[in-house]
Amino acid sequence: MLNNEFISTLGSVDNPKKHFDGRGMYLYHQPSGAKYWRLKYRYEGLEKTYAMGTYPRVSLEDARQKMDEAKQLLKQGVDPSQFKKNQGFEIVAREWFDNEKGGWKYRHAQVVINSLKQDVFPYIGKRNISAIRPPELLTVIRRIEKRGALRVAEKVLQRIRAVFRYGIQTGRAKHNPASELVGVIKTKKVQHRKALKPEQLPDFIQKVKNYEGMASTRNAILLMLLTFVRTDELRRATWGEIDLEKAIWKLSADRTKMARVHIVPLSKQAIALLQAMPSYPTGGYLFKGRKQGKAISSKTMIHALYRMGYKDKATIHGFRSVASTAFNESGLFSEDMIEKQLSHVEGNASRRAYNHAEYLPERIRMMQWWADYLDSLQGVNDVGVLDRLKGFFKR
Repeated sequence: MLNNEFISTLGSVDNPKKHFDGRGMYLYHQPSGAKYWRLKYRYEGLEKTYAMGTYPRVSLEDARQKMDEAKQLLKQGVDPSQFKKNQGFEIVAREWFDNEKGGWKYRHAQVVINSLKQDVFPYIGKRNISAIRPPELLTVIRRIEKRGALRVAEKVLQRIRAVFRYGIQTGRAKHNPASELVGVIKTKKVQHRKALKPEQLPDFIQKVKNYEGMASTRNAILLMLLTFVRTDELRRATWGEIDLEKAIWKLSADRTKMARVHIVPLSKQAIALLQAMPSYPTGGYLFKGRKQGKAISSKTMIHALYRMGYKDKATIHGFRSVASTAFNESGLFSEDMIEKQLSHVEGNASRRAYNHAEYLPERIRMMQWWADYLDSLQGVNDVGVLDRLKGFFKR
């Protein structure tokens, strides 16, 4: 067997020489002075050689550990040389991507893989995933930051972290060096979307009802306030998604940000609004734009807010924040129920089969509470509304 003292005395040689340590492992000594650790083994009847690094970068003790790991793979019927080839960061990353992309929209999937191709693979793609250390990853992230793409840097780091987590799960990595880089990305001051305060809602709702622009714009804003879906989900809404009998609005997976079926319970007020709309029940889009066969544009509602004097006071997306705050402060509804109604659902593979009707009875009550709450802020003298609100607070 070899020992460190013997290896350290090895000088130049005229011809390549093998110094065996036992169990097929040897040190391959080149005339140049370079020393390579090798393991001789048989797999499926063929004699093969497994490279385990160079000395002194890989010590005798490390080489023996690598040999033990290779022997263990052989016992499991795995070729260690092939296994090593499958440990490149790019290979593991592409496996992770193929495993996850089924739960993403096509556009998002393209953004993910393109960011890895552009900013990661050229620099660490060929590196063994188990050999990558935090400083290497930091260099990758800093390179992105230098071009001012801080948001991209944050997303890329998240994806690298997910790849290493997958590498650990599949036995090709032991640690996640990306987890050591928490907080290293430079941050910009976050500009939160402006949202109305509860005391501003009565005046706002009245201004919307008195809006002199297109009726479809007015109704879109009112329905957005009642349902707080995402802007694109609302403006492209069709009558085919609405079931007035069941009082639900069912968004298909290809219509939602999280690529998940999403059910929106419709309150009595929402149904009344829908039934009074000019487009009911002719089919097509709920909110028709100026052009034939087109839905209202993404800027239509925003410009309406500007005309009503809310340019620096509110955004359409901000309605989601208003509703979320009201639900949480009421103390009547669980966080899971609120998050489900806001369609805040994780996109990883382990959550793909979630039940889109989860908490539906509770969410039906929650959405009716919200509509009644909005009415109460306007001083609606409807005994039914007040009774429903009191009933909620007794629960």
